[in-house]
Amino acid sequence: MRRDDLNVKEMIRLYLEKKMTCLDISKKIGCAYTTVLDRLHKNNVKMRIQGFKKGHKINKVDLEEYKSKISSKPLTYERCRELAKEIGISKVLLYLRLKEGGIKPKRRSGKFKECLVCHNSFYTTNGVKKMFCSKKCGYEYRRGKTCEEFYGEKKAKQIMKRMKHPSYLKGKTFEEQWGKKKAKEIRKKINLSKSRNGFVPWNKGLTKETDKRVLKNSIGTSKTIQGMYDNPNSVYNQPEFREKQLKGLLKRPTAFEKRISELCIEHSLPFIYTGDGKFFINLKNPDFVNNKDKVVIEVFYSWFKIRDYGSVEKYKEFCRKKYNPSGWGVIFIDENEVNVDNWKELCLNKIEQCIK
Repeated sequence: MRRDDLNVKEMIRLYLEKKMTCLDISKKIGCAYTTVLDRLHKNNVKMRIQGFKKGHKINKVDLEEYKSKISSKPLTYERCRELAKEIGISKVLLYLRLKEGGIKPKRRSGKFKECLVCHNSFYTTNGVKKMFCSKKCGYEYRRGKTCEEFYGEKKAKQIMKRMKHPSYLKGKTFEEQWGKKKAKEIRKKINLSKSRNGFVPWNKGLTKETDKRVLKNSIGTSKTIQGMYDNPNSVYNQPEFREKQLKGLLKRPTAFEKRISELCIEHSLPFIYTGDGKFFINLKNPDFVNNKDKVVIEVFYSWFKIRDYGSVEKYKEFCRKKYNPSGWGVIFIDENEVNVDNWKELCLNKIEQCIK
């Protein structure tokens, strides 16, 4: 429904005569709660006092009934809360009615203190530890001081623990805290902030030969992996894990292998795809095989070979040791030759040179 089409007279009639709430009017007419309020304010309609229960009308007479209770005990703010619950109204409305009747509730007993920063006097109730007259003075006093200097060592440790690891977030992931959609957005923002601020990992450009820390980490990881495979009770030796590994191997050919197989079919090259475990040479499964010329093609992504063998050169040496003794030649094709616009020309030239 458009705002122009709304019947304002009907709204005023329901509010004044039928004494319906703005929320009930909005549901009946079919508009928002705020639009009803806006129309009533524009037409200078006197709004009803909020804060009391349905069916209860508060007047000056109502307070006269409770005058005996007010006079019997000293009327403090705590006593006002109890009275509000008994009558069935809000605290704010009761304070307004008391002011109209000329009654002022008493404050709790307290004393005047001197501010540590501005040295102005301010009133505080008993049992409340207040050192400053305002928040500004508090910020100025804390400025340039550490948490330990201000609170002490014991309290500072407790505060720091709460800040780093709050109890309601302990052991929860981003998905559990915010949900899947918001968790993805948060992770993206973290990654973008790192890349924009020039975040560089400490081990970038370092190798085992140049840095001792990288060497230690690589030795540690290799030992742990070996231990996991040697242990008969580990996950790696369970039949379920082995089945998953075999399923992963069955997801062949890869994207690079598909491209080269298409290239071989287009240009009628004498190569057959054997990367799915059909053919082995010295317990090594090549990706493509040419039986006439005894040539093998190995297609790979260099990152995985660096992870498994240490470097691409070491991987190439390993393949040559497997294929060359039995009289087979090797052609190596990596991502730099496949993920390029003129990849067909580069791969064809490389394969034809080896065949000739």
